[in-house]
Amino acid sequence: MVLSPAGIAEMMQPGPPQKRGAFAGAGYGMGWFTGPWGGVDASYHPGDEPNAHAGMALVPQGNWGVIVLFNVGTHGGALPGLLAIEQSVTGMVAGGTATHTGIGAFYAGFDAAVAAALAAEGWSLARLARRPGVEAQGRRAGTMPPPLRPPRPARYRRRPSVR
Repeated sequence: MVLSPAGIAEMMQPGPPQKRGAFAGAGYGMGWFTGPWGGVDASYHPGDEPNAHAGMALVPQGNWGVIVLFNVGTHGGALPGLLAIEQSVTGMVAGGTATHTGIGAFYAGFDAAVAAALAAEGWSLARLARRPGVEAQGRRAGTMPPPLRPPRPARYRRRPSVR
């Protein structure tokens, strides 16, 4: 046994409440926030990597839990929206309904910015390809050089003819 029931109970005891931020009002114990989460009393903990986010909520009174995995990082201020989705999922599992999180507007703006950057890059590459008079090794720009061939072994090389 890795943890005894008493050890788990101790780990889930709330510590001093957080005063600000996304977890304001929640107690932070031994690695777990404890308090209301998605409309139920739960112990929960989020975690991040550069391109991924995960959240886990345990509801000891109901003997169930929720794990939510995201294939997106918290870049650009996305953390509040991701936490709102986690709370919404926890509330739905507890018997509630989905709540609007507002993160769709954030990602719509992010996608629009990426699309604009890709369009600008494509425009500049197309403009560069149309530039007249660009020569590279005697060939017009945009044409491929002949393929490289390995040298022939000595026995297959042509010998100079003697006349």
